[in-house]
Amino acid sequence: MKSNIEEIISIYATTSVTIEWPIPEMFKQTKEVTNRDLMAEHLLKMEASSIVQYYAYHTFREMEEWLSFFESYVKLKGIGLELGAGCGVMSSVFAKHKDVDCILAVEVVVTMAKKVLPKVTEGYLQNNRQKVIPILGTFDDLRIANESIDFIIEMDSLHHSHNLEFTFKESFRVLKKGGKMIFLDRCHPDSLDDNEVNKMLDVVYKEDWIKHNFYPEGCVLTRRDNGENEYRVFEWMRAINGAGFKLNILGKCHRRIDFIAAIKNLIGFTRDSIFGKTFNKNGATLHEWNIWLAQTFGVNVKNKDGFQILKKVDVGNHSLFVLEKP
Repeated sequence: MKSNIEEIISIYATTSVTIEWPIPEMFKQTKEVTNRDLMAEHLLKMEASSIVQYYAYHTFREMEEWLSFFESYVKLKGIGLELGAGCGVMSSVFAKHKDVDCILAVEVVVTMAKKVLPKVTEGYLQNNRQKVIPILGTFDDLRIANESIDFIIEMDSLHHSHNLEFTFKESFRVLKKGGKMIFLDRCHPDSLDDNEVNKMLDVVYKEDWIKHNFYPEGCVLTRRDNGENEYRVFEWMRAINGAGFKLNILGKCHRRIDFIAAIKNLIGFTRDSIFGKTFNKNGATLHEWNIWLAQTFGVNVKNKDGFQILKKVDVGNHSLFVLEKP
């Protein structure tokens, strides 16, 4: 049964209790969910700001910068939905925006959705904490009426989807016509072959990572076991187009390129062009120079893999997607 937004808002305003949607029992027992539930229990011992830094690797201030970055592409107004909300830092910061009525923060890990997310929200929004509605559920089964959401946001969660096509169809269904979906996630160029993808997913996490995430001592866990996926452009686009979305922007954040590195790249490109040499078999490239131009002056250029280079600097090397429901 799909609920209307007004009903969800009313229930949470009255009870202040996390809304619960059905989650398949088999999914609840996966390592990617049970391990994160163990981690969430430990996070509860921390203050809100410490939770955010420890879990999301961002401060509230840094997330406010991401809000400003998102707003340069999409006007955030009305009722929003965050997919895979985690500890709730993104929903909390974005909900503080004066034009945002509320954000439904959907998270599949029980302790995270019921306890950690509300704690972070209260720590940041205080008296306005009810602008974020925590929901225990999956982004493949949104119990929301059709065309009831104004915008959708996401950061580093959708690559955990095991069926991108289905996930995007659900997002498309609940989004209003003309609504935007904007998110940051991993996106590899199509040149990455299947063998390379499998090698990345078969990597076993190191002991210090297991310890940092409060997973069981001695736990042997591959990235595949942890619910990771390494999707390429064609896989993202197949799901996006299949759902009916229009792609407005596909961009890439890069690490900071300084002036010296940019000049060296330009000189090397010029030298190799003159003497008939190239950086690689595909020909000479101004990769570092183009990144510097985009980061410094906001010049609209593409990187060597065809992504629009974004001015925003990001050590995680994320890709930005801006979608629209026609």
